[in-house]
Amino acid sequence: MSATSDSGSPHHGRLVEGMCSGQNVTEDDVEFCIKTVGQESQVLGVFIIAVLLVVALYMIDRFWRQRQAEKQMATGVLNECTAYAANLVRHFLPSMKIAKYQFRGMKPPEVKVDISFTNLSLELPDGKRVLNGVTGEFKAGRMCAIMGPSGAGKTTCMNVLCGKATYGKQKGKILINGRKTDISEISSVVGFVPQDDIV
Repeated sequence: MSATSDSGSPHHGRLVEGMCSGQNVTEDDVEFCIKTVGQESQVLGVFIIAVLLVVALYMIDRFWRQRQAEKQMATGVLNECTAYAANLVRHFLPSMKIAKYQFRGMKPPEVKVDISFTNLSLELPDGKRVLNGVTGEFKAGRMCAIMGPSGAGKTTCMNVLCGKATYGKQKGKILINGRKTDISEISSVVGFVPQDDIV
């Protein structure tokens, strides 16, 4: 009775043939057969990993394309809703003009404001001075931080700069873009958010 191996190896063929015919099998044949099987297992393992990697990439690509299609559909629905609302307004109010608006990002401010101050002070009605000799400058387009321990006068300084410290006598010079101007004149481009909640 003859047998052939899958790998076509003569050692493997002799091993199978010897086992089937009851002959003695040498240790070399057994060792070589084990080594061959191990190599074939490694090749099979690499092949399986490659197949799994291809399948995973395909699934990721399919998921990404599906998400893109959903986003595109949502954008289309939003545009349709906007157009429908505009047509509805035109139908009931034909004389009303509808401005076509689309957000195109933040634009740099057209008016730049530099604020400088010299020897700012604030004196309370009882004669106590809570702010004394503060000098500094805020340049346009830059972020500034006023730092200090609690009670150092950070909020008081901002209140004086913004004209909110009406509870005391203010002294010092405040220049806006190099000239003496009241802060109320540029209120359209200045925002003040107090630290306390106001209801």
